[in-house]
Amino acid sequence: MARKPRIYIPDMPCLIYLCGNNQQHCFYCDADYQYFLRLFAKAAKKYNIALHAYVLMDKHIQLLLTPSSKQGISRLMQYLCSSYVRYVNKRYQRSGSLFQGRHKASVVDANNYLLACMRHIELQPVRAGIVSHPCEYPYSSNKQNGQHRTSETYPIELSRPMQYLTLGDNLISRKSNYQKLFSNAGNNAASQLITERLQHNYPIGNKLFIAELENNHHLILKQMKPGRPAKTLRVTLPIIFC
Repeated sequence: MARKPRIYIPDMPCLIYLCGNNQQHCFYCDADYQYFLRLFAKAAKKYNIALHAYVLMDKHIQLLLTPSSKQGISRLMQYLCSSYVRYVNKRYQRSGSLFQGRHKASVVDANNYLLACMRHIELQPVRAGIVSHPCEYPYSSNKQNGQHRTSETYPIELSRPMQYLTLGDNLISRKSNYQKLFSNAGNNAASQLITERLQHNYPIGNKLFIAELENNHHLILKQMKPGRPAKTLRVTLPIIFC
């Protein structure tokens, strides 16, 4: 499936992925994580974007956002990246790019994949072997979503979507049912689909969701084979003189 242009649709969740250039670090100390979160909080308020889940790893970033406008996420990411890169370059007396190209983005089928995306994001530190449970990692939304505790590092505001609120009739039941999503940290089928779709900026959802996107937003989202189109093989035959 070839990489596709990013799609942003107002009031539709979008999963964002950004990684360090050549697998280099994006964060070097606690102050860097905190500065990034402060920048994000400022930009999210400015561009009216809701944050549902996030994780800041040393070499990559994942965010689950819902924009109120088509241009909101693009503007947020442009502001966030340029401001943070200036901070890092000045702090560490370096120059050049920090991130590997532009971010990847996939709109999300909220009814079927939003909770799976939240789980996928918050399990990143566990799968990387950094912690044994996602609540132990300080730079993710798991403490707020799973335990309703404000992050000690920076109290960033989360917006809890309808799919999260329907996990229970009250705060305790929602917290308990959300934590059950993390009982198995394995890379299940949903996580595999999320990873593949995000790699190509392809919507995360089922066939009906893809068809509705095409019909309602005048898009062409036919799946393509992985990689670039095959090159035509040209063979030059030797000339034989008799």
